[in-house]
Amino acid sequence: MASPCSRFWVLFSFTVSFFLLFPAVLFWGDKVSDHFLSVTSFPALGGVQIMMEEPSKPCPPVANVTAAPALGGAKLMGEKPCEPCPPIPNVAAPAVPFSCTFATGRERKWTTEQLDACPAVQALLRAWNSSRFFDGGVGTGSRAQTAEKGPPLPPHLVDCDRVSREELSQDSRLSDGGLPDWADQKGFAGHPVPDPFWVRGADADNIPLTRHVQQDLWLRQHPQDCNASDVRFLVAEWADTSTHGLGSQLHVLTGGFALAVMTGRVLVVDNRFERAMHEGCAGESKGTLDCYVLPATSKECAALALAGKRHGAGSTADLIAAAQGSEERVVLLPEYASMDHTVMDIVPDLWGEPWKLERGSIEFEGKIVDETVGPFDYAAKVFGPMNWWRAQATRYLLRAPSAYLCRLMNGARHDAFGVEVAAGLAESVRFQGEHALEGGGVRVAYGALEQVLWKDDVFMPRPYINVHVRHAYEKSGEMRIVDLPFFMEQAERIRQHNPAVRTIWLSTESQDILDQAISKYMPHWSLYYTKAERIHSNEKDPWNTHTPAKAGSDLAFVNLFLAADADYFVGVLGSNWNRLIDELRKTNGKRKAGYIALNYEQ
Repeated sequence: MASPCSRFWVLFSFTVSFFLLFPAVLFWGDKVSDHFLSVTSFPALGGVQIMMEEPSKPCPPVANVTAAPALGGAKLMGEKPCEPCPPIPNVAAPAVPFSCTFATGRERKWTTEQLDACPAVQALLRAWNSSRFFDGGVGTGSRAQTAEKGPPLPPHLVDCDRVSREELSQDSRLSDGGLPDWADQKGFAGHPVPDPFWVRGADADNIPLTRHVQQDLWLRQHPQDCNASDVRFLVAEWADTSTHGLGSQLHVLTGGFALAVMTGRVLVVDNRFERAMHEGCAGESKGTLDCYVLPATSKECAALALAGKRHGAGSTADLIAAAQGSEERVVLLPEYASMDHTVMDIVPDLWGEPWKLERGSIEFEGKIVDETVGPFDYAAKVFGPMNWWRAQATRYLLRAPSAYLCRLMNGARHDAFGVEVAAGLAESVRFQGEHALEGGGVRVAYGALEQVLWKDDVFMPRPYINVHVRHAYEKSGEMRIVDLPFFMEQAERIRQHNPAVRTIWLSTESQDILDQAISKYMPHWSLYYTKAERIHSNEKDPWNTHTPAKAGSDLAFVNLFLAADADYFVGVLGSNWNRLIDELRKTNGKRKAGYIALNYEQ
């Protein structure tokens, strides 16, 4: 038993500790409670949502910016979920890079009063809305030279004039007929190292032999002298726009490309591309795929081939024989021959059988698809080779956007999240105070990285998922139609794998799908999409007309390139458009990202 003395000291120690610690508990308890996690309802997580409390800041409602001039009035907007800012105890939406108050409803536009309340954001948007980024009317200097003298160059916009000049230079032979630097790289012991400037990622991030094949295709398409007697051409006509979407047209073109490779001819794409027959495609680019992407061959070769083409009757077999022979310098491959499976099924064998080395990256019905044979036991000699070749051919044909498409993509990004970028920059110390454009007296250093390694980086709200929902009624005869909830289930699954995924780039021709996405999924996802005229699911697709509108063609190419650059992919591979996205994905350093297919009709 403890002595009375020891009991006294225990009691004394407890009393002193209580009076010393109690005030600290009162003080620090309030501080700790400020950082407690708050719990609210969240259906996606079984009724529980855990969010960190955020501080309240006064700010303007954020919404959509007026459409960029490059889109000719077609608006593209990003819907960003957010609750009123002061206070924000439980934000039932993804965190955004700045405090915000969003207006409610379908239309979210800045008012004059709201912009006046945030002069730094207003000033940045005014500077960025200049024609230099959307019209190509003003040349620009380097990022380092420009940014210190005024507002920073917007990280989500590209200096299209500079990039176009550099890419055209890399995409051409030298004046003496020599190769550009990237095509003349030498590695250990002088062995050539293929390094085409349009292929991203490591070799393991692309399907087998991508770099080798892309460089070989470029060399074949760019002979040293187009006038040389041994240079021959194959001119491929386009499939009819009234019966073929853009994805189908490009896939038909890959058969003609294969025939050109196998017969040692330079492929020249015909200059009657109806989707480029509009005022946006000016000069020599009108009516050609060159309006949207780098040319398939040099101007000299294209001019010679188009001038020498002539229509001649003959079966597909006769045309193939003519291409294999040397008598005809220019062979015209008409649409009917391009559509013949004798041509469409051609796969060049110059590189062996690299498709047999392909490791599957497509999931269908819970399994990884063996891409050498396909999911339904298709003949391996057709399915694997054709898929591999189509990916290589479409990557080459769409290897880089033209200056025109570059400016369209600037408009898409600016309309979708330009306000967010401006607001994020406006929060920095540099832009506090009344001299926002001059940097508020805070000098920001720019160096070699901005001019060399970072100059072509383009901000996107990564990571983001591309979800393409094909829902036009005429597609039901070609493939199984899949409703939006099935796509969103897979998006939630991706988010479980990577909780940082909060953004979806949604492309669809259906207004019904878009309305459903906004009303049902906006509280939990940041949703970006193009604001354009859409159809209801029981209406005919208006873009499958004989003379597609400029807006339809422009937005199609914008969506294609932004979709192919996503970090995750969910789609339906019964659609040629989805297949096109998948082909660009696995030749663009995104093979390991995989593709979740909700149907797989061939």
